[in-house]
Amino acid sequence: MVSWILEVLCLVNAVLSIKWDSGPASVFCSDDDQASFIIYNPAKEAFVTFTDVATRQEKEAILQLPKILPVIRYMPGSTL
Repeated sequence: MVSWILEVLCLVNAVLSIKWDSGPASVFCSDDDQASFIIYNPAKEAFVTFTDVATRQEKEAILQLPKILPVIRYMPGSTL
């Protein structure tokens, strides 16, 4: 049910490389579980989401951040 993030690298051209390891096997996790990520940019107070980008067994995802970060949700106290 749990995976641990081992490494996050910010590569050239706004590419993130994320590596993880799976926790103990259980009835709540499977090698084909899909990994999703939420990335927050505090300077822009905005989120970007990546859904079903890898399986648990792949243990790595490469994410291309958008050049213009779309605002998914505003943080409390932020202004438009």
